[in-house]
Amino acid sequence: MMHNKEQTSAKLLELLGKSQIASVCLFDIPRQGGATYYSLRRMEEYLAEGRGVLRLTCGADGALTGTVHYRDLNASLTLSGLPELFSANLPRFQTLLVNNLAGWTLPASYQKKVSPVGEGRPRWVPALTGLIGRLVEHWNARLEFVVHDFLPVCPNFILLNDEEQLHYCGVPDSAGCEVCLRQPFMRSSVGPSFTIAAWRVAWDAFLSRADAVICPSSSSRDVLLRAFSPAGKVIQIIPHAPLTPLLTPLALPGRESPMHIAVVGQITAPKGAKIVRDLALLLQKRNPQARLTLVGTLAAPGIQLPDTVLVTGPYDKERLADVLHSLGVTIGLIASVWPETFHYVTQELMSLELPLVCFNLGAPAERIRTWEHGMTAKEVSAQAALEALEMLDARRA
Repeated sequence: MMHNKEQTSAKLLELLGKSQIASVCLFDIPRQGGATYYSLRRMEEYLAEGRGVLRLTCGADGALTGTVHYRDLNASLTLSGLPELFSANLPRFQTLLVNNLAGWTLPASYQKKVSPVGEGRPRWVPALTGLIGRLVEHWNARLEFVVHDFLPVCPNFILLNDEEQLHYCGVPDSAGCEVCLRQPFMRSSVGPSFTIAAWRVAWDAFLSRADAVICPSSSSRDVLLRAFSPAGKVIQIIPHAPLTPLLTPLALPGRESPMHIAVVGQITAPKGAKIVRDLALLLQKRNPQARLTLVGTLAAPGIQLPDTVLVTGPYDKERLADVLHSLGVTIGLIASVWPETFHYVTQELMSLELPLVCFNLGAPAERIRTWEHGMTAKEVSAQAALEALEMLDARRA
């Protein structure tokens, strides 16, 4: 007997199949963050056009959790895995938007039919991209892929080539990649039989099949092109639209107030947790009058911030300006040590005209280095960050 939720989702899927406006199948990840914000915005746009959307996320066992959206109707469903999308009971989607495949895998029943690449967690990703390609052919669909990280380049998709997650690899040639892969922290992830060549052959076929590879910044395109050379017309540089309305510039405290640095967001190791810790320790010695606040949360196990750092906890994006103003913040630091593909926080802080320092990496540097209120640090270190912060803050009226 079919349960009510299943009946509802089946009816919605039937409506999508009969719809005169092209429907969309969206591959996503369940966690919150910039990539998810982007996909939800795209989904809102599709629905506003009258298109139906099936949004899918993948569990650790390869099972899919889906939500079906059409007009003002919504329903949930579950599928045993990606192969079930070939079922005759499902409609043919006209657009397949691959927003993020990090963490995606194949169900155990299907793994027996394909060959893995390597032995670690990402071993089924090349088979997964091949299956998506077959699905595109099955539906005769348009395929769009959005670059939110660098999974096509390397299973270590933030491209930090040391166990401490501090150093961007720069995407060397294949010989350089193989040296990196021999490091214990990489071997434990991908296994000793993994080769970067096999990984990129599969991804090259996938990217070549795409109708559009959407890069949110020129820097993300440039990193991708270090490993691949898809047709130029396929890659489109389309910056993400702001998540919040345009904000009124902050009124900064005057020179009589000491420097007050804000680091905004959920700060993980790749987003600079160790930089923030080391910066706080440097401030205690070099500039004890200065203050450092984490407007957000710390999500880096094993890293503890000194008591001198105020951690506000989660914040409402619409109230970010009020929070920064009430704290008396004078300058911001984008502490990310990997080449972010876009970074919404940078966009938000620039709209507030808060002076910003970042490292010479990725999309934040692409925007900040030519901005009148910005400066890039000379190297990726807390010392270099502090020097840039002091130089930029000295311009304050």
